[in-house]
Amino acid sequence: MKTSVNFYDFSNALSGHFSYDAMLALYDYYEEMEEDMGQEITFDPVAIRCDWSEYVSLKAVQDDYPSIGIESVEDIMDHGNVVVLPNDNWRDFLKEFPQYYGEDFCSAGLLVTQF
Repeated sequence: MKTSVNFYDFSNALSGHFSYDAMLALYDYYEEMEEDMGQEITFDPVAIRCDWSEYVSLKAVQDDYPSIGIESVEDIMDHGNVVVLPNDNWRDFLKEFPQYYGEDFCSAGLLVTQF
């Protein structure tokens, strides 16, 4: 038996663990993954809470993983999945110049899988 999960259900299950923007980004991430794979994903909020961490900046990730030598978002991608949460003021700028995704001044935060 399966139940379809909408954003309301998704965000209620993850409330208190992630910011609203992070929950929206994760919901979109899993929806896109389903489309790319062509199959449904079982919603497991406990696994999502364990797999993902939300950081306010690239510097915060660097502080958590000092021995890895992270210099950019691309370095994090070598170890796990990353979802960048753009700052609203920079959203249009980042669409035009995506090479700046790794810069702290452009992001409101990062979602990183545990590695």
